[in-house]
Amino acid sequence: RAPDESAPGTPLATVGKTRRFASAKRAAPSARANRLAAVAPGFFYPLMARYDDPNHTFLLLTEDSFLLEALLQTLAAVLRGVAACPCARRMLRALWEFAWVLRFHDEAVVRRGVLVAVASIAQAAVPAVLMQELDGELDELQDYLRYCVEADVDEGCKQLAVVCHSLYRQQMQDFTQEQAIRFL
Repeated sequence: RAPDESAPGTPLATVGKTRRFASAKRAAPSARANRLAAVAPGFFYPLMARYDDPNHTFLLLTEDSFLLEALLQTLAAVLRGVAACPCARRMLRALWEFAWVLRFHDEAVVRRGVLVAVASIAQAAVPAVLMQELDGELDELQDYLRYCVEADVDEGCKQLAVVCHSLYRQQMQDFTQEQAIRFL
């Protein structure tokens, strides 16, 4: 073995029978603009536009409800991707209105998609925006989540309702703390 191979600070050092590999320290990634923000509204709103149009070959509200769940999850993922962008507030409100109408759908997969969308709204919004946009609907949301936990036959819906409840509760606590700090 070469004498410099086990010297400290070399990329490969042998300690006993164990070989240690050192890696170079990586620089912190630099901040860059979210390029999704520029194109997301161009995908988001058209996806949502004519989901119930009878002229399409898909019947999303009835037979092809699994596609409606995928649509809700896709919209939720796009919203999470632009969460810190200015366009997120309008998208948040649009997704809320789209999903909220479908919350009592007959198919459990659609109800799960609705709950994923509702959870994504809680994840994407800062507490102040969430309280401004959904102020009147938060009591109804709490009642709906309680109903899901107690009466829904699908275990996935029950679990998602619990997750949604904890996300919104945390957002409300954060909002309350922000308000308290402002008054100090």
